[in-house]
Amino acid sequence: VLLVASQCDEVLPPQVGASYAAALVGANSITTRVIDGADHELSTPDARRAWAELLHGWLRDMIAGARRLAVVSGLEARHERTDGADDPHRHD
Repeated sequence: VLLVASQCDEVLPPQVGASYAAALVGANSITTRVIDGADHELSTPDARRAWAELLHGWLRDMIAGARRLAVVSGLEARHERTDGADDPHRHD
């Protein structure tokens, strides 16, 4: 889960983000970020760019992590399937 707050948000108080984080106890991971100088609407080009960069970086990291996990899981499953298969002393 990615939780993003705007530093100068006059619509949502910081407690709202804290409540969301507390409610997400079942999430595998929670990343929280604050966009410096941004208002609720991300009304400036800099704020919108910061949001886009933050989202892009987080998605890139999550996809890379999922790929690593898939590779490791695949290798572990392959190892389990072949573990001992070539052992001449093994009796099933």
